[in-house]
Amino acid sequence: MEVPKVFIALICAATILGCSNGYQLNEVNRTVTDIRTAIKNLYGVESVSDNEREIITRPMKRDPNDTTPADKLTEKIYARIVIIGDRRPYDLLVEVYVLRKTRSGKFVETELDPDLSKDIAREVHRALIESRENWNVIDDFRAF
Repeated sequence: MEVPKVFIALICAATILGCSNGYQLNEVNRTVTDIRTAIKNLYGVESVSDNEREIITRPMKRDPNDTTPADKLTEKIYARIVIIGDRRPYDLLVEVYVLRKTRSGKFVETELDPDLSKDIAREVHRALIESRENWNVIDDFRAF
């Protein structure tokens, strides 16, 4: 009996996602647009995949209270947020990567930080909850 290629691809994808050191938010009942807007408002967006399900934030300081000028930083982070699922509720996979400055002055990705991944996932979740509280059915409704 031959195993279908789609089944093998699904098993591989589940294994890759299961081995991730990121943090996963489950059952986020918001639209893809709401999720992207919350991420954009919190961190800014560096890039979005073609299917608009993978979002890369702009590089940011590891400690938001750090007063070091941007050109003097030796370490930065960025988040990769993947919207999983084909309809609501979605799952969000949040992975935060650390970039360190090399001797040549370029930043190189060095590790995935699970603690920062969890912190950023919680911030995104909080922002999504707060945006729902500020939602106005009359003003936000678009008839056409």
